[in-house]
Amino acid sequence: MNIFGTIIFIFLAGVAGIFIILGVTSDVVVMQTEGTTLEGTTYDEYQGSREECAEMGYYYDEYGEEYEECKSYRTVTYYVCSVDMDFNYTLADEPEGEIYQGEDRLQWGESSGSCLESIKNQYPVNGTVTLYYLSEDVTRATLDKPLEPSGLYLCCGICFG
Repeated sequence: MNIFGTIIFIFLAGVAGIFIILGVTSDVVVMQTEGTTLEGTTYDEYQGSREECAEMGYYYDEYGEEYEECKSYRTVTYYVCSVDMDFNYTLADEPEGEIYQGEDRLQWGESSGSCLESIKNQYPVNGTVTLYYLSEDVTRATLDKPLEPSGLYLCCGICFG
């Protein structure tokens, strides 16, 4: 049984070492650039509702133990907005270079009121938007900043170590 544990330990230590080496030697970085929102960008608003507890009640069971239970409920209406954005951009270090095109989806969290006009104003067609791409793949830009691969490798190295 000790042999089996030793083999697993050596294997995981080797995997951790590989991930740490990859993390230290990775030269891939996240680049930031400005892009333009294009025609074809669509906006969506979803309206939903759910029941939430409005008032808690305190009760006693047959053994005299106090417990908490919802006494009354209320219906809460919420809105979730999203944008399916088409955009173009140039590379951060070549602003006059090749123009790339991309698309991404961004979803806002819940709000208590309508958010459609807000998201349209935040990301208008022909407006400027901040985009991110990895230096190893300049053709795939996103609206959210991705995790740098070196950070991911180091995290995996710690988890396996």
